[in-house]
Amino acid sequence: MYLKLQPSAYTDHITAHGEELQALPRPYAIDGNGLCVGPNPYKGKATGVSGFQVDAAAQQIDVLVDEAFRDPSGIVGMYAVMVTEYGQFFTSIPAIANAELIPER
Repeated sequence: MYLKLQPSAYTDHITAHGEELQALPRPYAIDGNGLCVGPNPYKGKATGVSGFQVDAAAQQIDVLVDEAFRDPSGIVGMYAVMVTEYGQFFTSIPAIANAELIPER
């Protein structure tokens, strides 16, 4: 099984009339080890997810990948902590809007 993650929509543009236009980032999937599978919206900058955090400003992981696989709904509203191929970490903004298990292809 893979865990499909859909980040939340965010304001992409504000029109001259003050209307906020929303953009929805591409969803992505990870395997049980947290590695990105399939299309990677980070264009190679991130190779996987190390966990999820409640507060984007905190430097801690609140939910590990294996815990997210057991209860995907528990990470909705949290931020993914991404890891690069060089072992660097960064918090993915916006928060996760939806998480669901999907079969491997």
